[in-house]
Amino acid sequence: EAQEQAYLNNVESANSDARNEHASMNIALQQKQDGAADKLQTNKLEAMRTESSARTSAGESGVGGNSVAVMLRDINRQNSTRSLAINRNLGSETQQVQVDRRASETNRQTRINSVARPKWDGAMVTTSALLSGAGTGMSTYGATS
Repeated sequence: EAQEQAYLNNVESANSDARNEHASMNIALQQKQDGAADKLQTNKLEAMRTESSARTSAGESGVGGNSVAVMLRDINRQNSTRSLAINRNLGSETQQVQVDRRASETNRQTRINSVARPKWDGAMVTTSALLSGAGTGMSTYGATS
């Protein structure tokens, strides 16, 4: 009985720890996603400011045509490159969290398996169940004090 209780306590503790680890991983991932969204927004605003400034400068100086178009395409290319890098990094971080979750599950199961569950033979289980049931029945009918 004590070994069974030790096993059950270990299972509950391992499950609780795994839930806490997963919650922590979820919070960290959410923070990274929020940070990436902020970076993407900042990047977009910076590109819009740069493009607006370039258009204004070109208009004030009387420059136009292909040279301005090339410059604006380069601003958009730089914006896209930065956005791609931000998204790629977030994807890598998301994959790492998935790997960490699988490792956490493996650790949980290893921890559970580290405490042996007692093996009862059929006669012991039956006798134990009968005695437990007999005690319950006897107390129901007032046969015990």
